Amino acid sequence: MFSQVITKVVNASGYGMGMTDPARVRYGQRRMSMIMAAVFAAISLSAGVARASESGQNHYPVGINTVLNGVLPAPGTLQFYSYSEFYAANSFKGSDGNNLIPGFKLDVAVEGPRFVYTYPMSLGPFHISSGIVPAFVNISLSAEGHTGHAFGFVDVALEPLYISYSSPAHTFFAYFGPEIYLPNGRYKSDKMVNLGLNFVTVTPGLHTTWFPSPRVEISTSFVPEFNTTNPATHYHSGSDITVDTSVHYRPFASLPKLRFALQGYFYKQFEDDTVSGQRYLDGFRGQAAALGPQIEYDIVPRGGLLIKYDQEFAVENRPKGKRFWLEFATPLF
Repeated sequence: MFSQVITKVVNASGYGMGMTDPARVRYGQRRMSMIMAAVFAAISLSAGVARASESGQNHYPVGINTVLNGVLPAPGTLQFYSYSEFYAANSFKGSDGNNLIPGFKLDVAVEGPRFVYTYPMSLGPFHISSGIVPAFVNISLSAEGHTGHAFGFVDVALEPLYISYSSPAHTFFAYFGPEIYLPNGRYKSDKMVNLGLNFVTVTPGLHTTWFPSPRVEISTSFVPEFNTTNPATHYHSGSDITVDTSVHYRPFASLPKLRFALQGYFYKQFEDDTVSGQRYLDGFRGQAAALGPQIEYDIVPRGGLLIKYDQEFAVENRPKGKRFWLEFATPLF
């Protein structure tokens, strides 16, 4: 029996997107082998970059939000963020955690510029912000002896309305609002590597930052994803949630701008994938976790630079790899 598999891929940080394409799978009673004419490739990058769904990809860039998650620009300020992610995976895991696609190798480089503006007016302790993330990527994929490559802009992320809050003591910050990913990236269902996912995603995220002391920060983002159906393949990627989290510490009083952090993410798909309304295989639900170190330096007021590394584990129905991030933020005016 043959069925179409839309392999799942990564995403990259801060903001980005990727795409995947169909791969053919043959099911035996005890084994499953890929017979693909073309496989997918995808990546995601947003204000915060990857996920599960059609071919193991998602729009929200998992692991992107790991510093000052709940803090938005000051009122009347336009802030620039740069999220650069480099992702490498040498295996694609199935539902049992075993390698699913022979010869799988994926390399992705993402740059996700993000612009967020906070309006001057306030509603008591609340403020309103809007933003946009026009990310672009370079993707190289090998699988089953086939290779593919793509470079260009991926699906744009719109941030139409964030509502933010800060406590009177400025020790707790939070904001809530949707990101909307539009299918503007190039997509063809017969291509091995695409720049767009060809469906809309809405992510109503909650982002928080708490300073229990001046030298300690704890930040967390909760980002569920809800997808429409890909009209070219009739594939619907099941809803999922990503939790990005981090704990930060300033160890040296003589170097107050330097911080170290332990950060990571957990991604879980909680609904089945479907094709034309029917459950795909066993639901093909994606899962991934990662953990790694982070170094930060406050270069300017309300801005700074960080580098971080993530090693993935507990991966199912997605690529398993390593992520290296370089992130930068500064107010423009």
